[in-house]
Amino acid sequence: MKRILFLLLLAGTAFTACTFELLPETPSDPSEETRPDDPLVPDVPVITATLPEGATIGTTKVDFDFQYPVLSASWHAGDQISVVPDGYDYPKAGLYTLPQGGGHTGDFVRTTAVGATASSYTVFFPGDKIKSESQYTRFFFTGQTQDKNAPLAHLSDYFSMRKVVTSYSTIDFTDADVSACMYLDLSGKTFKNPSNVEVKLLGANTFIYNNYPSDQFSYYTSEPPASVAKSNSFSLDLVNYASESSLKLWIAMPALSVTIPSGTIVRVNVTCADGVYCSDLTVNSDIAFESGHCHRIYIDSGWKANTADYTQYSFNGEVVRLAEPRLGLDLVVMGDGFIAEDFAGGDNSTYMTTMRAIVEDFFSIPPYDYLRQFFDVYIVKAVSPERTNAETTGLNGARNLGSETVFNVRFAPNTTTISGYDDAALAYASLALGDNEDRLADATIIVVANQPCRSGTCYNFWDSSASNYDYGRATSISYFGLGTHEGERTELVRHESGGHGFGKLADEYTAGKEISNTGPWNTLENQHAIGLFRNVDRYVTQSIADQLGYPVTTTSNVLWHDLFGTANNYELATVENLGIYEGANTYDHFFCRPTFDPSNSIMNYNTGIFNAISRRQIMYRAKSLMEEAEGAFGSAAELASFLAWDAEYFLPHISEYISPATRKAATAGEGVLQYRQPLAAPVNRFGHWEGCHFIKDDVSAE
Repeated sequence: MKRILFLLLLAGTAFTACTFELLPETPSDPSEETRPDDPLVPDVPVITATLPEGATIGTTKVDFDFQYPVLSASWHAGDQISVVPDGYDYPKAGLYTLPQGGGHTGDFVRTTAVGATASSYTVFFPGDKIKSESQYTRFFFTGQTQDKNAPLAHLSDYFSMRKVVTSYSTIDFTDADVSACMYLDLSGKTFKNPSNVEVKLLGANTFIYNNYPSDQFSYYTSEPPASVAKSNSFSLDLVNYASESSLKLWIAMPALSVTIPSGTIVRVNVTCADGVYCSDLTVNSDIAFESGHCHRIYIDSGWKANTADYTQYSFNGEVVRLAEPRLGLDLVVMGDGFIAEDFAGGDNSTYMTTMRAIVEDFFSIPPYDYLRQFFDVYIVKAVSPERTNAETTGLNGARNLGSETVFNVRFAPNTTTISGYDDAALAYASLALGDNEDRLADATIIVVANQPCRSGTCYNFWDSSASNYDYGRATSISYFGLGTHEGERTELVRHESGGHGFGKLADEYTAGKEISNTGPWNTLENQHAIGLFRNVDRYVTQSIADQLGYPVTTTSNVLWHDLFGTANNYELATVENLGIYEGANTYDHFFCRPTFDPSNSIMNYNTGIFNAISRRQIMYRAKSLMEEAEGAFGSAAELASFLAWDAEYFLPHISEYISPATRKAATAGEGVLQYRQPLAAPVNRFGHWEGCHFIKDDVSAE
């Protein structure tokens, strides 16, 4: 008899430069823009859906044999299938319901019609829970409960299938992606009334990754990209368990395959009546967690009390207010990988001394030194179970060696990329800002990892209403290491938090990237409109202008054109050499930056100053948040206000930040340290706020 099998994973598996002709952006397929009422949308009143031939018929969707996980599936009344046209988000999804069950073939009747036509469709089961790629993985991570009296019953609630089809009147799920399972066989100690088990990956790895590159879409795409939940742990609640000498547990997993690299530490935590106990396993060779398989973990020794319950410390989550003028500018600073003893000594503790130094770094450069008087500034005490356990990898990045920290900051070895658990960072920030969605939606949040390395990445969270504002309405979380020395730490803070985070500025450096069509130009124009990346612009040469009809980029049409010819003399070499210089936004060509000298631009090489257009954007965003902007960005009133401020507060002191000798050396190609990699490009996330939680737009409200 043919069955859907959860298979035992027997062995782990391991895992030029060119030029482009710039072309107009390829137009979208009109068929992919069909309205919900367009007659081209197929009229499919009934879907005939088939499970694998010969599947054992049961009384529920899924039955599991206790002795060895063998899946036998049959339809039952009330089952639902969702159909999502590819290229659209979940509101276009159709829903089909089975009126009566039994057997491996069922006729599902249309409940909600598919809202658009497409060249292909993704069908999900169960359709009442899954209408997007994100939901396809996300619903596994919460709510699983195993009853000792029916230890496999919960798995049927988390069984899922997914298949891509070109038409959907009939669907054969025989070769569909099928949810996976993790089997835990735990022994070697007595577990007293266990109530929860958690499987956690320590360090740089997660069970599920985002499945899209962050730099290939903009806020103005027709829909958010399909995204996948990111988690480093699975959790299972336990009921009706007494004193147990062993535990045999099953946890449902998403139907997505991921590889856990060699060196990863897998920690199993069991919460019992007398405390939390853990045992660690080190992965000796790459392991592939494959969809549709059962993955077994055996632990019979190494159990120890897990003292990582940092919530026991009364000061965890305590907010220290450094300034609170309540004018609309919020800075929240906190650390990852600092344990309880790092808080000893109160205001003079290691934690507080480090966080205060970060605050000073942020306000150490114009225009932030001037704006400091208007900022609410908070330090939030975040106690980690363990100190950051990582090793610095040369001049860039670090390698996680396995530690449990509150924000689970993860490094990418030999790169400057770094990330953490955004939800936890937002939750701790809300302790300072209160249950105030408006404040959280504009906050500048810093998370510094307790690791001396050069890593930094800023993540911006764009609210769905961001297009209504021209000053960059988005929360930012900047993750970075401590730097390999104090000066490097200051550079990280200024570039990531001051530049990308609050200023919403682009990188001005080049990183070997090229473009092949004008799509990125159009994206940048849309980004400018909402207050993003105003320190770079498109660069059109005469040959490109002749080919495509775009105007050549000149001082009369570049975004910062109105800064030329003013009394502030920005274009003079004795000021900042304002001009149009090809190469910016990580691209070698077709984009331009306003100042040449990389060693004198914080957004290029992290040193020196924020150039004039960057200072202007920072000041405009600050005034907009304080509701004191004189006019829209680019208006005569806004320009006059900035020029007056800059002439009074910055230009008289410019020599304190960039000297003629430094400028001359850098212009001659000397003194620029090329061995360090550029800091990672900012990452944009798109969604909306529900209270103090950021919800991605591709997740339906259920």
